[in-house]
Amino acid sequence: MSIVYPNRIGLDEHQVRVLALLASGMTLTQAATVLNHSVQTITYTVRRLVARFEVKGDRAQLIHEAYCAGVITPRVPLHASPAAITPRRHEVLRMVASGLSYSAIASYLHISVDSVLSHVEALRRDLGARSRVELISAAWAHKLLGPGG
Repeated sequence: MSIVYPNRIGLDEHQVRVLALLASGMTLTQAATVLNHSVQTITYTVRRLVARFEVKGDRAQLIHEAYCAGVITPRVPLHASPAAITPRRHEVLRMVASGLSYSAIASYLHISVDSVLSHVEALRRDLGARSRVELISAAWAHKLLGPGG
């Protein structure tokens, strides 16, 4: 799980805990179980967080913005360090963190969506991530992303 810094930018403790649980790779249902809340309450909290951070993308972008704001900081995962990440994969990683869809990334980089998917799958494998959210969390833990990155 991520280290938590409550109220750093005016979030309440519940919001920060939800962010930390999502950053650890939990689903909304799992977070609801851990916090002993309904899924609807967690969903409402995530919607409030999306509005607070003015996120237009997905939960991965929300987690990235929370890391950038210093609300949560990653712990280094237990799995091995990633192999050397190519400049192209690093570029794809930054675009995923910014909330762009795979088709938007493909269009911007002038490559196919299949190539983007291939890069993302390789990044997931290298960083031991199962989802976009875990990919962003692992990238932060390995210092592949940072504020403004």
